[in-house]
Amino acid sequence: MVGTDTDFVHFLARPDDAELPAMQAKVDTLLRANPDIDLMMVMDRAGTALVASDAKVSGRNFAFRDYFRRAMQGQPNVTGIIVGTITGAAGMFYAHPVFDAAPAGGQPAVIGAVVLRIRGAAFDAILGEVKHEARLTPFMVDGDGILIYHSNRSVLYSSLGPLPPAKLAEIRADQRFKRNDIVNLDMPDLARAMVGAQAPGHISYRSTVLNSEQ
Repeated sequence: MVGTDTDFVHFLARPDDAELPAMQAKVDTLLRANPDIDLMMVMDRAGTALVASDAKVSGRNFAFRDYFRRAMQGQPNVTGIIVGTITGAAGMFYAHPVFDAAPAGGQPAVIGAVVLRIRGAAFDAILGEVKHEARLTPFMVDGDGILIYHSNRSVLYSSLGPLPPAKLAEIRADQRFKRNDIVNLDMPDLARAMVGAQAPGHISYRSTVLNSEQ
């Protein structure tokens, strides 16, 4: 809905500083209506946030982010947990391409993107509901086997097993976790079971975080 909003389409088709206050007001209103969203950006085709709900983000360029590159290919994109390069806040990004009106007989062109970041705390709260059970240690990993939620904050953004060099280079380039090195927690059995899993299941393994059998 936000990515096809006519106000954003018209603004990105012909950016005008005179329209910035109205665009800012619209962004702020949408944010207030959705408490789980903590950032919204309207980005031009170069990756610059022309309008953002956070003043520190306005005017900054995020062309290096994978979610923006995919949006500019005309593909809506949903990320795993990413750490913001400016604010340091963790969240899940939703990026949707904004298309210009198609010329007669032609295809619409991508003229920018609207990006939303869902608060990481929204996912923390869900997993935190099981903390009352002392025998359980809830955690969450992304598709690459990197811890994105754990009660032990010191192991966040560490990997369950070694990452392939190409994947590590991709993470560095995207600055997904705002760091260049990913610590390997050396739990290959757990990594093999979880990365690429197609169905629910269970596994016995030794936790290097809790130093016990799980």
